[in-house]
Amino acid sequence: MLKFFRWVCGTVLVLLVASLALGGWILSSANDGLQAGSWQVVVDGEPLADVVLWGDSLGDSLSDAGGVLAALLTGLLALILVPLVLLVGVGVPLLVVLVVLAAVVLGLVGGALLMVAPIAVPVLLIVWLARRQPTPTVAR
Repeated sequence: MLKFFRWVCGTVLVLLVASLALGGWILSSANDGLQAGSWQVVVDGEPLADVVLWGDSLGDSLSDAGGVLAALLTGLLALILVPLVLLVGVGVPLLVVLVVLAAVVLGLVGGALLMVAPIAVPVLLIVWLARRQPTPTVAR
């Protein structure tokens, strides 16, 4: 059990460091792209800078601490949301299908038992009587 917890802790640590690095890289490249003017976001035909008045404060808000915080939040959301989406999107429908199939099989087995019961009960009674050991009697 301790080995499993060590593995989980190591995996979480690696994912956390990787998400921090990836989030920092994404934020820095996005910040560089915005500052250089090499790309801009267009919303309803207007540049995003005209819709949201960022101005020069964008570079200040994406400081090193903000980038690390955003990368940490991105990593934690990915660690929580990805398994949750997989569980809800794959696990629940699979569980529903298995429950429905189990209900169908149970219904079929129950119907088969009802059909076989008039024959099986007397046969089982005869087999039981044939295999029964006679009760030993005590001599007086």
